[in-house]
Amino acid sequence: MSSALQRRVEALGWEAPDESIRVRDVPGREMMAVLRLPPHLLEFSPELGYWCHLKAFPERVALLIFTYRLSQGLGSWVDYPEPPQNETEALFGDLGFNEGWQNSTPTLLVSIELTPNWMAALKQVAETGELGLTVVGGTSIYPVTLQPEQVEELESALLL
Repeated sequence: MSSALQRRVEALGWEAPDESIRVRDVPGREMMAVLRLPPHLLEFSPELGYWCHLKAFPERVALLIFTYRLSQGLGSWVDYPEPPQNETEALFGDLGFNEGWQNSTPTLLVSIELTPNWMAALKQVAETGELGLTVVGGTSIYPVTLQPEQVEELESALLL
């Protein structure tokens, strides 16, 4: 990721600190990497579902978290319209987020520096194909399954 693109990400997104990710035992599942977000960044609700789009860059990963209403479902997989309608859409396109589920809304862009802790956690994500989302102080974990292409991209970035 170029320094100019990183500055744009920092202006719009959340830089995930090392302590925000943990690999932990989750009842009824194997070990899972769980991203703990500040409560003001992600609304947990029984009516909402979440999915993630991930792009790997040298020394950094961009993770875009989407929200959708469970009652509507995800809809169809679509290309995003060109040209972008605003700076946020332009940034998403420059990061490679050019497609997604029709009924979902981008909620949070997370910038991840590939520290040893994050590398270990992302290796777990690559092995299981899942990332858990929770909020600090929360009691539940929402498991998000990554698309196979994203797992392959992550494996390539981590040299697995």
